[in-house]
Amino acid sequence: MKHFYSVLFILTFLPGICSAQFLTDNNAPTGPLLSSEVTSSASSPEWENDGDRVYGHISGSKLMSMRSVNASLISYFHDSCMSESLYGSTWHGEYFSEKAGSGPVMKFGVECDFNDQKARLTMMANDLSPLLDHLLVNNQDFLTIRPTFSAKNECPYFEYALDTQDDAPMRSKTWLVTVGNSPMPYIPVSRKEYLTEARAELTAIKANIVADMKQRMPMRSLAVQEADKKAALDQLASLYSGMDLQIRTKMFLQNYQTDEEYQRQTIDRETIALTHTLHLMDSLLISLPADQLAKPAIVSVQAADFTGFEDGRGDKMLIHVNAAWLNAGLGGEKPRFFLISWQYSPSAPAADDLGKQIQEKFNGKKLKAMLDKQ
Repeated sequence: MKHFYSVLFILTFLPGICSAQFLTDNNAPTGPLLSSEVTSSASSPEWENDGDRVYGHISGSKLMSMRSVNASLISYFHDSCMSESLYGSTWHGEYFSEKAGSGPVMKFGVECDFNDQKARLTMMANDLSPLLDHLLVNNQDFLTIRPTFSAKNECPYFEYALDTQDDAPMRSKTWLVTVGNSPMPYIPVSRKEYLTEARAELTAIKANIVADMKQRMPMRSLAVQEADKKAALDQLASLYSGMDLQIRTKMFLQNYQTDEEYQRQTIDRETIALTHTLHLMDSLLISLPADQLAKPAIVSVQAADFTGFEDGRGDKMLIHVNAAWLNAGLGGEKPRFFLISWQYSPSAPAADDLGKQIQEKFNGKKLKAMLDKQ
């Protein structure tokens, strides 16, 4: 299914391959905070600016607006959440134009690398891509998001293992910061919608299997089948007699199948798994009350492998793009939500300590207030 909003959402939130231009290419002035190190105290070392990355052309006014938000994010986390840290960081801002993102909402934020501690802090606006994936259901490429099972620091909280290229395990602690009067960027797909689409997919698969098997197993006419059956019985009568003939004739008739019966049995055997899954889906659609069917569909497997919803354990919740979020009336450079991620190696004790410091001191209400002012 080619949903306009789904394509737009993917292109907006999932970074494309684009060439970076440096800040000077945009002819935008450099603010004092972003042009030098973040001011340090006796207990908190400098965070050094490693230069900004700008993807696509961004007007000076929009860039300055986004850089002002980044400056506030950097100051808050450096001074409020990691003020007791003994470790410095190199950081840079990232900015994606409307053209680079192929959508009306611009992504931007800050990445802070604590390289010696095998850790990274990212503070991104308007970018859900770290939480997103997809699942194909009934030829529709549904977006999925990691479901959140808890709230911490006044925000939905996600904790999960990261896919890495090397053998060193990495984990992410992530907070989604939104404001209550703003629409969420996504709407969960209901269990009923998923079951309806998945059932349609399996029904089509089963119909194709049946059609293919019928083509490969043509039916003989009833007269031909009866003639072959009589010939087999006549052969038994010519070879055996008495009790021996009776036993062999009985065995033949017990195992004999018409072409129709053989075809039906073979089809049932080849489609039994699909049939069982379809029965399960039908049962859920019929037996679950409306409020249960309206709950979000959390599924991470293909429809043919469905054994039930994965509430509390699955990592994919199917979603639709919220058109109201795309048309919220804000400028593309305005932050509509923040995604704060602490990515670290559990084997690095310092990184774990830094993560605990963030988790203890991070105040989601302050970032929500920042969003509310936009």
